[in-house]
Amino acid sequence: MWRRCKTNHRVAKACDMKKTLIVLGSPRPDGNTAVMAEWVADGIRAAGEAVELIVLETLRSVHCGCRGCMACRRLGDGRCVLDDEISLWTARLPEYDTVIFATPVYFRMISAQLKAFLDRMYCLYRSADGGSRIAHLRWVLLATGGDTLDDGLRDCDRLLSNLAGG
Repeated sequence: MWRRCKTNHRVAKACDMKKTLIVLGSPRPDGNTAVMAEWVADGIRAAGEAVELIVLETLRSVHCGCRGCMACRRLGDGRCVLDDEISLWTARLPEYDTVIFATPVYFRMISAQLKAFLDRMYCLYRSADGGSRIAHLRWVLLATGGDTLDDGLRDCDRLLSNLAGG
């Protein structure tokens, strides 16, 4: 279920997180979004919770996004058949309680890196039995940007809310 957290330095406690994955979708590994993601990770660790952070820009990704081949639905085990590091991470998503998607807002939307990752999560939505393997996940959006962000943040929020089913 999509869960909005109040912005504060105690985000880990505010969201009652247990095992968290932070997916950093910025093409700038040392940029503002990365700094904020590290702050959030530090807060989660300080609260005694488990957290992992992946930097999408550094993953070996041979495939940009989902190819729509539907092989994942035929296999029925909730894994993407495209063989690269994104597949390894999407396969692990059901292990987590919370996933934080960290992204800069570009052109009123999430980054291309994060969009490709979300596309590859398709294999977890519809398995052969018709069920979702990530329905239990809490989704959190951590977004940064400049200029007037209201519309861009609203669009990013709407996208992730729809994907999370809320």
